[in-house]
Amino acid sequence: CIGCKNCTNVAPDVFAIEEDFGRARVYSQCGNPELVQQAIDSCPVDCIHWTSAAQLSLLEDEMRRIERVNVALMHSGMGGASFDVFRMASSRWEKRQSKVLERAKMRMMKQQRSDRTDSYWENLWGNPKDYESSEEEVTQ
Repeated sequence: CIGCKNCTNVAPDVFAIEEDFGRARVYSQCGNPELVQQAIDSCPVDCIHWTSAAQLSLLEDEMRRIERVNVALMHSGMGGASFDVFRMASSRWEKRQSKVLERAKMRMMKQQRSDRTDSYWENLWGNPKDYESSEEEVTQ
């Protein structure tokens, strides 16, 4: 964010400028989606993105990891290195999803293997054809 304030002018119920850094920040997840999209489209540096709640937690975590500098320092060249927190969070999201998918595949493979053989409880009394009718059986 370069502090242009386009987003805060378009959707003030969602975006506000942080006093310490001079950058826009989402302060409310509830807002008019059309205005939010308009704010996204008006951002000159493309730093506003739609995210899911799960992705938001990763994004916030990445934001805490980096050194944040005031926009004025950034414009004067005195700011630290520029980080793309969206790319960083996206990379972590993809790794997380890959692990989840791998675990799901492993569970499915285990389930398929267990389906091939009867479990102990499924064949506890044997198959009906394995025993003959007797007088001991109760008929209804």
